[in-house]
Amino acid sequence: MTTATEQVILTVYLSDTQQMLTEVPVTPATRVIDVVEYCKEAGEGECHLAEVWNGRERVLPQELLLLDLLQQWGPRRPEVSFYLRHCPAWIRGNKTKHTCMYQYLSLFNVLMERIERTYADLSVP
Repeated sequence: MTTATEQVILTVYLSDTQQMLTEVPVTPATRVIDVVEYCKEAGEGECHLAEVWNGRERVLPQELLLLDLLQQWGPRRPEVSFYLRHCPAWIRGNKTKHTCMYQYLSLFNVLMERIERTYADLSVP
């Protein structure tokens, strides 16, 4: 159990490779949707937070309080990982992982086009 003086930090992986991650401070009021908003890129579409334990993945409800969830895991907490999935939860549940990645790559291409246009606007003729 955490005390009022302890700060809980949640590691959220931004990809399956676990090479990209962010650490999110968790308070008693922190909800899943707060973590999703903290982790996703500006302008990125719908994302969701997934909990992975023992090879099984579960989409977390947006209004779930994270500190309550972490405390429920108790001593098994180190066995659980959290991933930001770059697609809506309904896509993840009904479609293949390929569809989710396709949506993410489409967003990436749109963002790159915007960056290129902005860069072109800044170029001196």
